Formats: sequence, C-alpha cells, structure tokens
Amino acid sequence: MATNPRPDPKTEVNDGGWLAAASFLSMPELVQMIGQGGKTGELAVSNGHCSGKLWFREGQIQRAVCEKTGNTGYEGAVCLLCMNGAATRFRPINVDS
Repeated sequence: MATNPRPDPKTEVNDGGWLAAASFLSMPELVQMIGQGGKTGELAVSNGHCSGKLWFREGQIQRAVCEKTGNTGYEGAVCLLCMNGAATRFRPINVDS
C-alpha cells in the first residue's frame, strides 16, 4: 500500500508548524476571523486549480500573492479572497512589513 507523500491540507492537523485553518469557512470569513483575532502569520490557500499565500501582522494583511496569475498586493489578495472550495492552512511566523 503506497502512502501519499503530500498531506491533504483539509485533514492535516499539524504539519511542521502548519495548522488546518477552518476550511469550512469561506475565504472572506476566514480572513475576517484572522483579522478579529489579531493573528500574525502566513495563510496558504489552494483549491487544486490555483494557490497562493496571504501574510498577516496583528490581523492585517501585509502581503499577498496568487501563484497562478502572479498577481501580488491588492490584486493578489482579491484573487485569493474570491477562491471557491479552498483548502487552507495557517502557520504563525514573524511577518515584516
């Protein structure tokens, strides 16, 4: 029986500092939850067709990148916020501005 070398981010609880990040929420709801919680860290997002990352400092988005389109900043954040069916994972890290 072969094992899957890449864990599914929807079910992986802890993967080297990464934590499953409420995949049952829509992206806007998840970003709102991170913002209200004042979290600092990196949110990885993927739906199988597109992926990207959002970096937060004290609940505020500092950077964003959509890897499929190459969009960064505001455009990258909007691309990721509009993603449907995304699996997400979050890891607390220091985020510089």
